[in-house]
Amino acid sequence: MTAKPDGCEAAVPAKQSGTASYFAHRKVNAVLAIACCAALVVLFVLALGAGRAGVTPSDVVGILANALLGTGASYSDMATNIVLNVRLPREVAALLIGAALAISGASYQGLFRNPMVSPDILGASFGAALALLWNFDNHAVQVMAFIMGFIAVGLTYFSARSIRRGGSQILLLVLCGLKWAAATLHPELFSDLDINSKVKDFYKTYLNYSLTDSDVELILAAKNPA
Repeated sequence: MTAKPDGCEAAVPAKQSGTASYFAHRKVNAVLAIACCAALVVLFVLALGAGRAGVTPSDVVGILANALLGTGASYSDMATNIVLNVRLPREVAALLIGAALAISGASYQGLFRNPMVSPDILGASFGAALALLWNFDNHAVQVMAFIMGFIAVGLTYFSARSIRRGGSQILLLVLCGLKWAAATLHPELFSDLDINSKVKDFYKTYLNYSLTDSDVELILAAKNPA
């Protein structure tokens, strides 16, 4: 009977140890994912009930169950309206925006291998800001900000690809992103822009629908005292 080489005998326990460590790591990740999902559900319900007009968590769950499953339970019109028509859309939007930011942040960090990267490196934030400053209505500005961000990233990518002059492709992407970001800040693009009206629209549209122009002027005067 031939004896196995010492190297082969040492490799078997090392391989088994690596496999055990891999599955233990996956188990920990699965437990963390489940815990995070459970915490998200709990916070989602609590957020739907929190506010000036408080709604108890049990009522929030009952209202959602009645809306989704038609349980037939009876709740006050005010509580139902607050949960379903006021807070629920905002909570869903916050979840989607948070998920989009997490995915985009992970993509940027993976691409640049740097945890400190930001959207302005490829010009995305400047492209979106350019659309925000143009005279679009409240619905069109959201779509155009998304499109302009993609256009800015596309221009950065194709500019870096067309150069291809040795060195790091990542560095070319950064430099081209800064170039297009600087181009979007050209003063002539904003010569006809009324900043005050844009600020008023922002306050009235995204912060409080009941604000009037005079209310916003009082807020701005308090923020910027003479």
